[in-house]
Amino acid sequence: MSNRSTVHAHTNLVDGRSSAEVMAQTAFEKGFVSMGFTEHAPQDIPGHWEMKEELRPVYIAQVRKVAKEYEGRMRIHLGIERDALAHEDRSLYDYVLGSNHYLYEDGQVCAADGDPTALRVWRDTRYGGDGGAMVAEFFRLSGKYAEEYRPDVFAHFDLIKKTNKTGDLYNPEDPRVIDAGFQALEQILASGALLEVNTGGMARSGQPRPYPDPVYLKRWHEMGGRVIVGSDCHLATQIDAGFDMVDEYMRQAGFRTAWRLGSFGEDLFVEYPLD
Repeated sequence: MSNRSTVHAHTNLVDGRSSAEVMAQTAFEKGFVSMGFTEHAPQDIPGHWEMKEELRPVYIAQVRKVAKEYEGRMRIHLGIERDALAHEDRSLYDYVLGSNHYLYEDGQVCAADGDPTALRVWRDTRYGGDGGAMVAEFFRLSGKYAEEYRPDVFAHFDLIKKTNKTGDLYNPEDPRVIDAGFQALEQILASGALLEVNTGGMARSGQPRPYPDPVYLKRWHEMGGRVIVGSDCHLATQIDAGFDMVDEYMRQAGFRTAWRLGSFGEDLFVEYPLD
């Protein structure tokens, strides 16, 4: 059986560019055995990409409809991406993809993967220009969220690197950053979550490799953590972006097996060998 699957996908109902129908059709044509839709949950701060409360029943109905259309051919799961500052009833979904997109303090919020200028202003005004201290706080918030909420999967762990392409935001080799990242991984492991190996940044923002970086992925392997692949797809043609190298990326970190969403007659998550 093929093990092609993604645990992370968005539709044009919110910030994606393809409908659920087109996304599913493309995945099926590319040999997927399963996939999960994970629209952004409503959140406690205003944004441009979260699902509005009134769209929840529309989203659920759309995914359930497509799942029925592909019944017996490709299993489609209804998931939700719940940010640390979001809210949602997890009982409505097959699984929850946890994520952290923000730095937040004293009622103020700054997107870790948003406007680079705004993030640098946040660093300079709140951390005296110390990017290492800021990123350590980002990881602390991520770990705290995983520990308290216990999502099924934790997505794009080191997302903040998206805004550090030139290396002037922070030093990724700063021991404070790495230590804070390792501590957050410990908390994610304790939560029971799988860690997503996310290829979406390669397709959408020119990242040279998936999230997380090798230093964190290797540590996750040493800890006995489990990995699952997500394309974080917002456009149907990118449903399998980065899949040509992701297995080798995981193998280089020490993994010999990974997990995917189950197909028909299987559990929600299924382990498979990285041949």
